[in-house]
Amino acid sequence: MIEDISEGQAKDIILRYCVEKGNGIISSTELKSELFPEFSIDIVNLLLQKIGNAIDPIATVRMDSRTKYITTNGVTEMFLNQGGFTQSEKDEELRKERDLKKESENREKELLEIANLKLQKEASEYQLKIRDKEDKIRDLTTDNLRLGNWDIRFRWLIAVITFLIGFLVKYFIDN
Repeated sequence: MIEDISEGQAKDIILRYCVEKGNGIISSTELKSELFPEFSIDIVNLLLQKIGNAIDPIATVRMDSRTKYITTNGVTEMFLNQGGFTQSEKDEELRKERDLKKESENREKELLEIANLKLQKEASEYQLKIRDKEDKIRDLTTDNLRLGNWDIRFRWLIAVITFLIGFLVKYFIDN
C-alpha cells in the first residue's frame, strides 16, 4: 500500500483502521492483508507489540500463538486526534534536534572557554616578559647613571690635576 512510511505513521494507520472498524478485535493477519500486503507478518506483529508497549494504554494488544490482536479503547481516537504516533515521532525528533543543538552550543562554548584560557595564558606570559624587560631597562639605566657619575668625577679629577700641573709648570718657568 504505502512505501517509505515511518514507524509512527504505520502505527497510526493501524489505529485509524481499528477506529473505522469499530470496537471489534482485529488480527495481525487482517491488518497485513488489508493495510500492509508488502510487509511480512512479523513486521505487523512487531508494530502491534509496540502499540501495546506504549506508555499510555492507547489500545489493547493480545497475542494468541503466532497472531496478535488489537482492540481500540476510549483513548485511541483521542490519541489519533492529537497527532498519534506520528506527532510523537516529530516531537521526539524536535527534542533530539534541540538536544543536539544544545550539545553543539555547549561544545562551542567549551572551545571558546579553552581559547579564552589560552589567550589569558599568553597575556600572562607576555606580561612576565614585559616585566623582565622593564627590570633590565631599570638595571641598565642605573648602571648608565653610575657610569655617568663616575665619568663626571673622573673628568673633574683630570681637570683639577691639569690645572695643578699647569700652575706648577707656570711657576717653574717664571722662576
